[in-house]
Amino acid sequence: MLYVSGALGVDENWNVVAPNDVTTQTRRALETIKAILDAAKVPPTNVVKVTVYLTNAADYKAFNEVRRAFFPEPFPASTVVVVKELVLKDAVVEIELVAEAH
Repeated sequence: MLYVSGALGVDENWNVVAPNDVTTQTRRALETIKAILDAAKVPPTNVVKVTVYLTNAADYKAFNEVRRAFFPEPFPASTVVVVKELVLKDAVVEIELVAEAH
């Protein structure tokens, strides 16, 4: 199993990209996740569980549009939790996942 913890929408210096913009931050977090999956030689189709933390329930629709473009069907099981805040100021989404590794 491959466990990917807490991917945020940050740049290489851990600065939040596009503060308070869920679409851009989700794309960036998923780009980070893709790089991790690629390095482990695990395709996105092997992702079995995704947990997402959002700071605003109203962002779910925009987040989900980006997520659906990243993960192929059948989509992995997922849980979305709305939280008061994330560890980095202006971060609005955090994504962790579990994937089957070969």
